[in-house]
Amino acid sequence: MSPLQLSHSPCSAGIKRTRKFSGLTVAIGKSRFSSKKKLNLEEKFTIKQQLGVGAYSTVKLAVEKSSDRIVVIKSCTSQSSCEMLKREYAILKRLNEDKVIAVHDLLVDEVANEAHMVMQHFSSETLDELVDKKGVLQEEQAKYILKQLLKAINGLHKNGVTHCDIKPENTLVNEDLEIKLIDFNISKSKCEEQINSASTSTSKNDFFFSGDISSPLYAAPEMKDSMFSNQVDLWGAGIILFTLLCGTMKSHMLQKIKDVNERSEVMLKLVEENSDISKSTKIFISKLLNQDSDKRPTATEALADKWFTAV
Repeated sequence: MSPLQLSHSPCSAGIKRTRKFSGLTVAIGKSRFSSKKKLNLEEKFTIKQQLGVGAYSTVKLAVEKSSDRIVVIKSCTSQSSCEMLKREYAILKRLNEDKVIAVHDLLVDEVANEAHMVMQHFSSETLDELVDKKGVLQEEQAKYILKQLLKAINGLHKNGVTHCDIKPENTLVNEDLEIKLIDFNISKSKCEEQINSASTSTSKNDFFFSGDISSPLYAAPEMKDSMFSNQVDLWGAGIILFTLLCGTMKSHMLQKIKDVNERSEVMLKLVEENSDISKSTKIFISKLLNQDSDKRPTATEALADKWFTAV
């Protein structure tokens, strides 16, 4: 007997069961045979050029067709890297820091297992590229850049975010020496309860994170033990200031020194022997590059340091 014949059966219970079963059959059929459409980036964007290739992603310059807006698209093509990109997008989306790169959208292609993060375009170069091209900066220029960086770090920490990979390559700078922080793919984020608890704490190291080191050359000493706090970002600020005033670490062949403690001692010696660097600046760099994370200033303390007002 066909379903149509059953629907005319005098048995009302039979009618009810058949209708339920029929509806379920249709629903299953739609789910089983539906096809997901593959995302085509070129429908929405005109890809202009490739800007870079990393271990987990590629970065391209593009123009959004609907708005003619210039954007940067960071793309990942494996499950693990896609998950990292989703985390990075979630962190950046909740931030509202002027000196942190802004994000516009996250496009996920479940068919191809790809993810694409659409970001603000900032006409610039990386900080190490700037120093390689133009040489070291004057102290006042370095102060201008570092103040922006510390304000960004302070904003991150107040929002429960630790960057974990602050280095010259992750700091964009334009012709006016304005900066943007990028690459939050290994950043750590505290939950709301931890953020509220931290606001009443007097310790710099109340909350520890664990994780891999992305850039051993720039990593703070405590990161080699895979346990660290947000004080690693202040070490990163010290690396930035060293680069601005002394040159890139590779220009001093510092990458050949594998032990981070020995490398930091050599860096401080280079600072101390540099006659172009003032005494107050040398003291400030030594605070940021202190091997004991608890003796480094917080971002708030660093911003209040008299170095910024010293002539």
